[in-house]
Amino acid sequence: MLSTGIRLSAALALTDADVDIERGELVVQRAKGNRVERVILGRDIWDHLIGYLAERAPGPLFPGWSGRPMTRRQAVRRLEGWMKRAGCQG
Repeated sequence: MLSTGIRLSAALALTDADVDIERGELVVQRAKGNRVERVILGRDIWDHLIGYLAERAPGPLFPGWSGRPMTRRQAVRRLEGWMKRAGCQG
């Protein structure tokens, strides 16, 4: 989601239903100010997202351990773990 400018909370709320395959867009239901936004994705990101959607069950794009949408805390912990493994300092 880095290349889209989507805020973390809006990204975590995305579901497969928010992906407009025909238009190559995400429909962000929970954008800042409680407005709906359409985000056009680059080809590389789009190709990756289509592959990701094909391999999983419908629901949140970023599921937590319970299958419900990942919480902000879970996302931050995962990112911290990946950064640590990569040798990056946060």
